[in-house]
Amino acid sequence: MPLRGQQTLGTYTNFVNLLDLCALTMPSEAGTSDHPPFSITFVAPAWHDAALVTLARRLRLDTRATHRSG
Repeated sequence: MPLRGQQTLGTYTNFVNLLDLCALTMPSEAGTSDHPPFSITFVAPAWHDAALVTLARRLRLDTRATHRSG
């Protein structure tokens, strides 16, 4: 059974391919069976995938540190 919203995956990100861009989407928190995670999409010029991965890793590490100390 697909999670709520899976039937619309790509609705707002297909423009990335058309405009010769790259994108990375990551969950901002852990989801539950009742509530899928809120996600963040980073968009950059084509071939800047590594920069997006670095940004997402930094955000992930900062988020974990904030949650541990709070």
